[in-house]
Amino acid sequence: MSGIVDVDCGTKVGNAINPSDDDRKKKPFTTKTLFYIVGVGLALLFLVLGGVMVFIMPESLPITGGYDLNVNFSVVEHTIGGTCTMRVIEITHAGGEPVENISTLYILPYLPEGFEFDLVDRVVPVYERSIRHFREGEKLYLYLGVDGKFHVAAEMPCDDDFVDFPDGDYMVSVEDARHYLGIATYSFDIKDSHTLLVYDDRSINDALSSARRYESILVYGDLYKERLCIDKPIRIYAIKNASIDGGNLGAVVLITASNVCLQGFTIRNSGSGGFIDGGVVIQSPAQNVKIIDNDIYRCSSGVWVWQSNANEILDNYIHNNDQNGIWLQVGHDNNIRYNVLRDNKYGVYVDDSTHNYIVENIFSSNKRYGIYIPDWVNLNNVCEYNELGNDNHEYGNIVTRD
Repeated sequence: MSGIVDVDCGTKVGNAINPSDDDRKKKPFTTKTLFYIVGVGLALLFLVLGGVMVFIMPESLPITGGYDLNVNFSVVEHTIGGTCTMRVIEITHAGGEPVENISTLYILPYLPEGFEFDLVDRVVPVYERSIRHFREGEKLYLYLGVDGKFHVAAEMPCDDDFVDFPDGDYMVSVEDARHYLGIATYSFDIKDSHTLLVYDDRSINDALSSARRYESILVYGDLYKERLCIDKPIRIYAIKNASIDGGNLGAVVLITASNVCLQGFTIRNSGSGGFIDGGVVIQSPAQNVKIIDNDIYRCSSGVWVWQSNANEILDNYIHNNDQNGIWLQVGHDNNIRYNVLRDNKYGVYVDDSTHNYIVENIFSSNKRYGIYIPDWVNLNNVCEYNELGNDNHEYGNIVTRD
């Protein structure tokens, strides 16, 4: 018996003449097929790698916290004059991660509810030049400056740089500036402040009357038409260049007490030549008075120091006064530095006064003399490194910087 016999063993088989259905579906393995397989594989690989990168990239990580550090807070009290207490907030790094770049922290002070909007400038002191880092055991000090702004320093500020917080409930927040996340907060209240505020239609004289010795007065607003008589140790600071207009009568500011500071004012329109006329008159028994960063003009004399010693007259602009920019009359050991004196009859007039330091001032267009010390041979005053321009002078040897 001849022929071809198909044997069914449970699977479909075929031969060369009659191939099976599976054999009919098979296609030859070509180069095109290889490229297709490789392309699909690479695409899958890139998808896998992309998914891995999503998980390992820091930007895509869920933010669960910033700096891992512990912060302690405390209120530090500092007393001046034996009776006046001023407060500073001490912030201590109590362990954990060091902050190597202080600009990555926010120290945010929050004012009491209902606080007058323009009274105290709330600034974010992210970075100040005195601070480089914040490591375990180190301290930062948050304080209200004499400019009405909050500041942060690495050292306890000196008396001349800060005032007490006004009354109210405050909060301080320390935050991670990289992720805008809070690290710690602290609340404190001030109920017996030694800082008084003057603003709107209030009077500086009223604040002077109620102020206790060595307290501070922050003066806001534009123009105050009043004359001040300061007869106790007090510190008065103008915020945003408040002005005092004397109405062309007497002394605009008369100081008869020691340990007074007057800073940042525009002072104008004193009386015109009578006794104790002037922009600022410092009169015996006053001593150790500080007149700093004021603009004084249209007065008889800008600053008149009469029988008063050991005062500081610094960084003032004293101009367009009828007589003297600064008049020292029987005043000794006074420090006159960094002032600009322009368009007065005399820039500095020294009358029967010794051991005064007139150093690094700028004189311009004073009508008779920049510096005038008529009896300079017998008076031991120091005049060095002043810029006289074309102003005349009468005080002996000139010492200048080349």
